[in-house]
Parts: sequence; C-alpha cells; structure tokens
Amino acid sequence: MTAISLIIFGARHHVQSFKDEQHAALVRSSDEAARHIGFFIKEKRALVEAFANAHADQLAELVQSKEHEANTATFIAQRLKAYFPGHVTFALCGTDTNFVPKQYDRFWRGTCQTSAHRLASTDASFASYRQNWKEAENNETYVSLEPRNFRFDLDAHWVDSTGEQGRLFVAFNNTEFARIIAAQELQPHQLILFHASRPDLVQLTSNRWMASFETGDTVSEARLAEMVPRVPIRNSNWEIAYLPSHPLFQSYQEEIYNMTALIVGVISLLLGMMTFLYFRTTARLRQTEAEMSEVRKQAQVDRYSLQTLLDVVPIGIFRRNCHGETDLANIASADLFGIKPEDMLGKSARDLHDSDFANWVEDSDREVANGSGTPHAFDIKYRVPGERNDRDFIVYKAPMRVEGEAFPSIVSAVVDVSEERALRRKLEHLAATDSLTELPNRHRFLQVANHEFHRSRRYGHVFSIMMLDIDQFKSINTDYGQEAGDTVLRFVAEFLQDQVRTNVDKVARTDGKEFGFILPSTRADGAVILAERIRERLGTTVIQYMDEMLAVTVSIGIAEWSPDNPTSGIDETVRQAEKALSTAKEHGRNQTRMYGELTDLAS
Repeated sequence: MTAISLIIFGARHHVQSFKDEQHAALVRSSDEAARHIGFFIKEKRALVEAFANAHADQLAELVQSKEHEANTATFIAQRLKAYFPGHVTFALCGTDTNFVPKQYDRFWRGTCQTSAHRLASTDASFASYRQNWKEAENNETYVSLEPRNFRFDLDAHWVDSTGEQGRLFVAFNNTEFARIIAAQELQPHQLILFHASRPDLVQLTSNRWMASFETGDTVSEARLAEMVPRVPIRNSNWEIAYLPSHPLFQSYQEEIYNMTALIVGVISLLLGMMTFLYFRTTARLRQTEAEMSEVRKQAQVDRYSLQTLLDVVPIGIFRRNCHGETDLANIASADLFGIKPEDMLGKSARDLHDSDFANWVEDSDREVANGSGTPHAFDIKYRVPGERNDRDFIVYKAPMRVEGEAFPSIVSAVVDVSEERALRRKLEHLAATDSLTELPNRHRFLQVANHEFHRSRRYGHVFSIMMLDIDQFKSINTDYGQEAGDTVLRFVAEFLQDQVRTNVDKVARTDGKEFGFILPSTRADGAVILAERIRERLGTTVIQYMDEMLAVTVSIGIAEWSPDNPTSGIDETVRQAEKALSTAKEHGRNQTRMYGELTDLAS
C-alpha cells in the first residue's frame, strides 16, 4: 500500500507542478503584454498632445467654421496621416460647436456633443478647464463597445492664439495591439484584451477581431473563473488576461493518470497475490511432516507463479535481501539496466553496476532501512551499457522486514520517465521560441539577458544590449501582403544569426519587426562596429519574394552595462537600448544610435 500511495502522490505532484509552471509563465506573459501596451498608449498620447498644440489655430478655424472649410479639413487630415499612419479618423469639439467627418458621424456624434456641452459649461480660464476635465482625462483612452467596431481613441486639449479652446479626438485601428498580443502570447493558451467596464466582453485577441474568439464576443462566467488573474493596462481602461488551454492540461493529466492507474492496478494485483500466497504457504507449513514434501513442491509452483506475474508488469520490480543480493527480479527491471534477468539473481549492486552507481544504491538502501519504514522516491540518471545518453529513472524504495534478520530487504520499483521529460522539454522549447523565425522570443530573450547580467556582475565583465527594428516594415505588408512580410522576417533572422559570434552572442525576435541582441564581453563601441556592419550589409542585400526584389533598411539602438555602474539592472539596460532605437527611428531611420550619445546630448 505504501508503494501505491507513493506512486499516486508522485502522479499528482507531476500534474500540479506542470499546472503551476504554466500558470507562472502566463502571469509573467500577461504582465509583459500589459507593460508593452501601456507604453504604446503613452507614446501615442504624447504624439496626439503634441499635434494638438502645434495645430491649435487650424483646429480652432475648422471647428468654428460653419461650413467646415474643405481646405482646412484636408490639411488637418493630411497632417494627421503624417503623424499617425495607422489612424482611422478624427473629430473636434469646441466650446459650442464640433466637427465630425460625415462618413464617421455615427461613431463620433454622441461623443462630440457630450464633450461640447461640458466644455461650454466650464470657466474660460485654462486652469479651470483642466480642473473640470480632470475626471474625463482619466478615461480618455477607451475602446468602443459596439460589436465588431474595435477602435482605439485618444483625445487632447488645445488652446489657439485667441484663447479659443477645444478637444481633438483621434481614432486608431487595432493592428499594433494585435501584434503586441501575438508577440507575447504563449501558445496554445489565448491572450485576450477586455474592457474594464465589461469584464466578460472580448475586445481583441491575437487574431485581431473579437469575432474570431471561439465563444463569440463574450466569455462565460465559468470560463472567466478559470482565467489567470487580470492585469490592468496603464494609461487605459483595459485589462488583459489569459484563457488557459483545456486540451493541453487535460492531455497531460490523462497521460499521467492513465500510466498511474496501470501501475497501481498491477501493483495491487501483485500485492493481493503475494498476500494470498503467503497465508496459503504458512498454513501448509503447519501441517504434518508427511505433507512437507507436497508443501515444498507447492511453494516452488507459487514462486514460479509470482515470478510470472512480476514478469508481465511493465515497470521494473526487484528485491535485495538482507545481504544486499538480488533474490527477486522481473524482466522489466533487467531490461531497464540492460542485463539479462538470470544474471541479476544472487548478485550485489557492485557486481552489476559501476562503482558510482553501486555507491548510490548502498547509500539509498541504508537511508530507507534506517528510516521510519515509509517508502522513499529517488530521481536519478542512469546510462545503460551501449547507449550514448542517460535515462531518467524514478526509483521507489520500501523496506521489507523479515523476522530474524537484522537488516531488512529492500523492495524497489523503477519507472523510466525519459520520454515524458523529453516531451516536457519540447513543450518548454516551443513556449520560448518564435514560430515564424525559430529564434528565441522576447520572454526567452529577457531570461538569457538576466542570466548574462548576473554572470557579468559576478565576474566584473561588460556586455551590450542591441535592439534592431526593420524600417517601414508596415509598407511591405501593405504593398506585397503578409506572406512577403513573413519572408522578410525569416530572411533577416537568418542574416542576423550569420553576423554574430556562434555560441557567444544571442539573437531573438522581441517584437513584430524588432530583434534583440545580447553581446557578452562587448563594449558599446564594439557593438557599434557590429551594428554598422549589419546595417550596411543588409542595406545592400536584395530579398527575393516571388517575382519581386525587396530591399530593407534597419535602425539600431545600443546600450552598455558596465560594472562601473552596478546600480543599473538588466531591465534598465534593455530600456536604454530601446530608447536609443527610438531615437534612431525619430531622426530619419537607417542609422545606429548609442545610449551614451543620448545622455551626452541631454547634458
């Protein structure tokens, strides 16, 4: 019974451990996705505010004009397109009037009328206006709740040169959010964007539209209860959470429980037969001396029957007596160790195995024998003679005390879990790899970067983080289709791997069109040399897609971590590299920027 309890406990532990690991990975992924979306919203809001301040006079002219002059409206639309290539439309509201493009009147009219009414009721001063709009600003980022009408809206206040004031509304589509969700999503689980005021309403998945969600536009209460805790997204009234994959957990649990049921059933049968044989043999021994011959004969038959039963058990079972010699073993145990069954009987561990493994057998036997009598489980590696790789074994041991013997016999059950763990490692690899480029994903990139940070800090080394972004990538998808974009991403991924040091530098796909580099023992000036070589070579390389010849350029940002600045962590170093990349893109693209240059300019 102790062996059965131990096996059942081990099965439950394996299942729960897998679920806990998956849950922890989903929590980390949700936090990372929320951080990226919040940062994206913050950047967009800053651009909307900058646009409103720079074009206040034109906005006032447009909202005050009774006819809404076509030239001014066209000018604003063109400027918005230059500022925000991915925007859908815009709208304006003043103190008593508003402007809404005719083709989008039904999406904006109620919003602008409400805003205009509030604006007309406020004090004319800028300070009072901001105070009265404080509540509105806290909710200025929202998603339309109309089915299949997902959009992302931002607004900003403006005051023109005459003191006229109002509010600019800009609507964006969901493409960038879908890319962020797809980049962070851990398959086969599903990452979902929700509205805070409607916790059951699906706003967006990695497939972009809520209608692609398997249950329609909403999530049932039962499924909501199963979701990983929701993470609020800063600068918005959204929340993001994972819907765990039932098939993944169910298949893993069924596989473990089916194996456990088989083992428990076989052991139960074996224990029942052993108990039956013991009592029957004891009863025969109490009979008269005349019957001893028949009893001995029956005992031999019973032992043969027991051996037959053991031989049909698919797990290795054997027993070592008080002298440390194997006196009972089934075929499965012999196969596990690559030994013939008859060669195991009467042999000690030192007769059958190398000295290291024999030492472990003797030490573990003593631990079990000197314990409280409860079974023990050991996780070990064993290399079968003639094989190149180690196998993973779980060995369950329990003492069997026999009257008159000073040292108990040790009964062992050995389960080969090599295939199960290989499957688990494969699942872990899939969770850390970008399926399109076969490069590590952002989650794995940050893990390796954190490891390199601790290694460099321990040994006093420097390292550099380099972030690379493909310029104007969206135009490739727009002009040639998503398949062309995928071809470019795969080509760039292979190209980048060829440019770095093998088994030293690490390359990962950290975002839709962004790649990250970890360059151990490399200062920023060395990273600049590598970056310029990549940028120049890639800029002169032609990528063939069907009958088209495509060319791309890249922008690169670099940050260095040095033991001279030990207070700076890996997260800060990555942010510095991303900031340098943003600067390179803002100053014309197709260039390399180093974070140190930015701080020098700022000073």
